Amino acid sequence: MMKILRIISSCPLLIASMMSYAQSDPQPIAEQDKFFHPILVVPPEFPKLASTDKLTVEIRVKGIVSEDGKLEAPEFSPVEGNEKFIEAIKEVLPLWRFRPAVDQALCAPVASNGVVQVWFEVKEGSPTVSVSFPKNSVISPSTAAKAPVVVRTLTQRPKIEFPFAARRVGMEGSATLLLMVNHEGEIVQKRVLYSIPDKAFGDAGLIGVRRALFNVIKPEADTPKTICMSLPINYCLSNGANFRSNTCK
Repeated sequence: MMKILRIISSCPLLIASMMSYAQSDPQPIAEQDKFFHPILVVPPEFPKLASTDKLTVEIRVKGIVSEDGKLEAPEFSPVEGNEKFIEAIKEVLPLWRFRPAVDQALCAPVASNGVVQVWFEVKEGSPTVSVSFPKNSVISPSTAAKAPVVVRTLTQRPKIEFPFAARRVGMEGSATLLLMVNHEGEIVQKRVLYSIPDKAFGDAGLIGVRRALFNVIKPEADTPKTICMSLPINYCLSNGANFRSNTCK
């Protein structure tokens, strides 16, 4: 039986919990990063014309989580008799965003299979909608603790500029970069893993890390020449770009 993380929401906007990504320093890409992770999910509305005789309707959405964090080529099941519920999901599907899976060797986001389950239920006369994900799609503290520990710290921290257009309209956001670092502490490759709600936050991060340096380590015979690191950046109107928290106050 599939183990799931189920998130119930009566709000128009659901932010999937990403507490395990609240990092103060870059972290090495580990086993759990081979899976996609939900970042932003907007629950569908309960169809107004849907019959309340059905107390529970479960729709399985299977597709491909693309390199840019979108769920593409979705397939819905079961279809028969659930057309109104599927249409409700299709309306919000373009708004869903995921942290893509990572190819550790390439240090780059890659497409992967993704499954999302959506429940439409009537409880005590009130319609509710809930969303769930396979458990291995959501990183947990116990999983994170098993990740390999590699001591790579920033000796020259990057100065990230807040995107001007975003600040002008009062928009906050976040991004995570993938950095390939060599033994000399130099960044030899950098990519955006995800950037929400606008790509400008990821672009600003790429510019800012140009002069970042990591600690130098002595190469060992059995260690790779480079290591893939993830660097989360949060853009808050109150204190600019920072690496200390995944939320803005």
